[in-house]
Amino acid sequence: MAKASTYQQLGKRVQQTIASATAKDQRHVYLEPREEDSLDDWDQLIEEISTNENVEVNRTDDGRYLVSWNPAAAV
Repeated sequence: MAKASTYQQLGKRVQQTIASATAKDQRHVYLEPREEDSLDDWDQLIEEISTNENVEVNRTDDGRYLVSWNPAAAV
């Protein structure tokens, strides 16, 4: 079985964070790049997340990403 790419590993980690019960209740999550993460992977992932309707992504002053969503607006 092929080893997952760094982008795939990042995507899985972020997906698990967004799918957490706390994130679902609060409708937002802070994502923080790790030192070992590829900045290119983050750029690609954030661009992809940003293309979703009713999702907003903002970069915070401390380098994290605030991802928020409004599921009611999608209806």
